[in-house]
Amino acid sequence: MVYCKRGTIFVKSVDASDIMKDASTLCNLFVELVDWVGAKNIIHFVTDNGANYKAASVLLNDKYPTIKTFRDSRYNKDEKVSAVLAVVLDSKIWSDCAIVVGVVAPLICVLRKMDTDRRPSIGYVYDGIYRAKKVIKDVFRHKKRLYKPFTNIIKARWDKQLRRDILAATYLLNPAFAYDRENMCKKKKKMDGFVEMVTTLIGDKSIQWKCIDEVGVFQDRLRSFGRPLALDSSKTMQPDEWWKFFGCGAPNL
Repeated sequence: MVYCKRGTIFVKSVDASDIMKDASTLCNLFVELVDWVGAKNIIHFVTDNGANYKAASVLLNDKYPTIKTFRDSRYNKDEKVSAVLAVVLDSKIWSDCAIVVGVVAPLICVLRKMDTDRRPSIGYVYDGIYRAKKVIKDVFRHKKRLYKPFTNIIKARWDKQLRRDILAATYLLNPAFAYDRENMCKKKKKMDGFVEMVTTLIGDKSIQWKCIDEVGVFQDRLRSFGRPLALDSSKTMQPDEWWKFFGCGAPNL
């Protein structure tokens, strides 16, 4: 990479995976690059901070005195810069950054789904949180002691602020999720939420029982739900529109 007035520009790459990376070999690689670019066009040469690269930089300086490396820079003597370098070159910080990204990214995806005007988000919140927790577990390779501190925070917020029966019910009745058996949440809480919504919103017990029966018809893809078009469109249509076209097999729902 070359930084110039036009910005940072890619110039050339060399596959050095099969060579010995000692100082002499590295210096020879650098010399080829310098000769190709032109020594008069290079002011500052930046390399890896490993001992072999530092030694190669010394050899390069001996051959091209006009080219400065980091050790010659005034910033090399600045304590603040040294402190920043110590942090940047510490592999742990990048490992921690990767963890932060792995934990935060799926949660941001949930927020984006909720904060949209393109479609009602209520039928997607439960699934978003469920999938986010699965991704976080994957980040930590399903090691409970590592992922639990993060999923516990999500659970606490969910139970306190977001856990609503309507979210579980809309998840259960969303064909995009109900007919995706492989990825569907297997926890019984979603059915508990559905039953609670039915008993809360419907006073007639005979209708309540019909709704309970009909949810089984929906889940097993019977009656109108068994049409190939119903399954094919389960992930492409909005849930409310889908139910208008294919929900005649469960009129009470």
